[in-house]
Amino acid sequence: MLKRLDKYIIGNYLKTFGFTVLIFTLVSTIINFSEMVHRFIENDVPWSSVVLDFYIWYIPYINSQLVPLYALISVIFFTSRLADNSEILSMLNAGMSLGRIARPYLIGATVIAGLSLFLNHVFVPYGNAQRLAFERNDLGREKDLGRHSEVHMFITPTSKVYVRHYSKKDSTARDVRLETYDGPKLTTILSAARMQWNGKDSTWKLFNRTHRTFDGTDETFMQERRTTIDTTLALVPSDFVAYKYEKDQLSTLGLMQHIKKERARSVGNTTKFEIELAKRTAEPLSVFILTLIGLAIAGRKTRGGMGINLVSGIVLGLNFVFLSRFSHTLANSSAIPTWVGVWIPNMLFSLIALWLLSRAQR
Repeated sequence: MLKRLDKYIIGNYLKTFGFTVLIFTLVSTIINFSEMVHRFIENDVPWSSVVLDFYIWYIPYINSQLVPLYALISVIFFTSRLADNSEILSMLNAGMSLGRIARPYLIGATVIAGLSLFLNHVFVPYGNAQRLAFERNDLGREKDLGRHSEVHMFITPTSKVYVRHYSKKDSTARDVRLETYDGPKLTTILSAARMQWNGKDSTWKLFNRTHRTFDGTDETFMQERRTTIDTTLALVPSDFVAYKYEKDQLSTLGLMQHIKKERARSVGNTTKFEIELAKRTAEPLSVFILTLIGLAIAGRKTRGGMGINLVSGIVLGLNFVFLSRFSHTLANSSAIPTWVGVWIPNMLFSLIALWLLSRAQR
């Protein structure tokens, strides 16, 4: 059962957090608009589309990246005010432990972390898909970085496809080779000079085929150049398409499926997708750590007042963001395991939080 003190602290925390989000949203939106306005004008984009197709999705995206920093600043801001008014000192003099004071802070952090988890796993990926589609279609940004030549990929655990060149304009592949394996042994090779996608029935049409079958040292060869056949493969035109920010617009389930599919096909590097998947949970949980750090920093009444506490908090928060980006870079380079790279900031700042709490006013 929440007591009046708990409601008081939780209310202050959430109201200050909302105010912090509002201020940073205004600043970030103005900065982004000043950078993007010439693109909107050059491409003759209606202002209703700018608002409804871009900024309505951009704002949740940019804020989701900074929720831990917002939480830290919010805690320091209102806790410094409580300390300046001797309210924290009064609680301690009344016999309340630091752990008891921290309880409503952690409840507030739970609300914010829950909101952040919902944004990261559900809302923001959906919004990113809408925003990036707008940038591709109306602004000509985020070019296709997908594979179009010398493509090797497993389409099933026992079959592999090779394409020398793929044209995305007409969904046509040239110099195609389909290989089938029985364990480590190559059993068949189906080659085609050209392979074209038939969207009506989701099949590929093969032209100028040659078929080779291997049975130990025996080989059977068959060539057919005059007829075509339709065949179904675990391959679709979208497998040749990739975008720089593809990971940002995939749902959590989509990320997991994409990682599984790419691993099975032995193509590309799934590290950036694994980092994104782990980051969507790690960053919201850092709200608890930074909340305790903010309480430890701002809970003591100082001569410098709120200004010193805010500067200290912002410096720590920026260090947290910098360490997060640095550790993600290390993980992306395969220098360290992916999960270690994502969780390093949380592990390190957990130790900092424990040290600061041990030295906090009691």
